[in-house]
Amino acid sequence: QRFNREMSRELETLEGALQRAVADGVASGAEAGLDAARRLAEGLARDPISFGWNRPDPKALRAFSDNLTRQLEQQIGLGKFANASGQKVADLLLSGMAQGYSPMATARLASQAFNVPLAWAQSHARTAQIYAYRAGTLEGYKANSDIVKGWIWAASLDRRTCPSCWSMHGTKHKHDETLNDHHQGRCCMIPDLGIPNVVNLEDGETAFRRLSPEDQRAVLGNKVFEGWKAGDVPFGQMSRTYDDPVYGQMRRAASAKELLGE
Repeated sequence: QRFNREMSRELETLEGALQRAVADGVASGAEAGLDAARRLAEGLARDPISFGWNRPDPKALRAFSDNLTRQLEQQIGLGKFANASGQKVADLLLSGMAQGYSPMATARLASQAFNVPLAWAQSHARTAQIYAYRAGTLEGYKANSDIVKGWIWAASLDRRTCPSCWSMHGTKHKHDETLNDHHQGRCCMIPDLGIPNVVNLEDGETAFRRLSPEDQRAVLGNKVFEGWKAGDVPFGQMSRTYDDPVYGQMRRAASAKELLGE
């Protein structure tokens, strides 16, 4: 019992750091996204000298940041992180000791156990900052709708990119739509200025076909890859939406069962 209490006390320091990191990350992400909106649009404009840019009211971003931070704290239970993690790690350590494990073997058990909640918290902190960044970018686009007509989904286009993001790459969206990829997603919103031949993003499938067959299989998985090559899986159906308690509608890759009915 004393060991459990001490473990929880130690982790409370990390818990506080996580809560501050989420709040700071959301606030800085929103501001960075707002600045990025201007830079992206200016970089694409043919006549930057006459480029007039409106900066939206920062109150809207602060309200978004505060609400997102509050939602995260409620939904992912950051306030329970220390107690839950401490109990789990302590149980494993004590179990290892009781079974005569060596200190190194017990330490490996603890590392594996603690890495689960740590990776989970890290994922949420990163995702919160990414979503705040996109919210800031979108607010910048909305405030300058006379210049920015909408936005274009741009994915990273490598082996780490999931099938959902590959299929969304190059799609055009309006100001009332949010880039809603998965947790820790790397996609971004390119401004659509309505100027021909300024942004020429090819569709995701065209870009995907340039990958080697080995990389294509690694991204899609064996069953979906074979189905796509056979023409049984339309590339545009590889993205599915789902509801997240914090972020609302998000996207994920469709499963082989969803695509092939197997």
